[in-house]
Amino acid sequence: MAFVSPWWFIQLRNDLGLPLAGGKIYTYVSDTSIPKPVYYDSALSQPTPNPLILDSAGYCPQFFMENGAYTFHVTDANDVVIATRNEVLRDWE
Repeated sequence: MAFVSPWWFIQLRNDLGLPLAGGKIYTYVSDTSIPKPVYYDSALSQPTPNPLILDSAGYCPQFFMENGAYTFHVTDANDVVIATRNEVLRDWE
C-alpha cells in the first residue's frame, strides 16, 4: 500500500522565509540513519533519488511512501539541516 507524500505541493522555505531552492529531503527508517526509499509511483516500482532535490521555488516532486514510519531531514542546498521530522507516517494496517 502506498501513501502520498505529506509535502505534496507545499513550498518549503528557509529561516528567512525564502523558497528553499535546491534544498533536499533525505528519507530514513524512523529514528535511524538507514535510508528508506520513496517512489515516484503509487505502485512503489520507481524509486526516487535519496535525497529528493527541491526545485528553484522550494517544491519537491510528488512522491509516495511505503507503510511504516519515516524520519525526514530537510536541508538547504549545502546540506545544512533546516528541519527534522520523526515518525512521519505510521503503519495503517
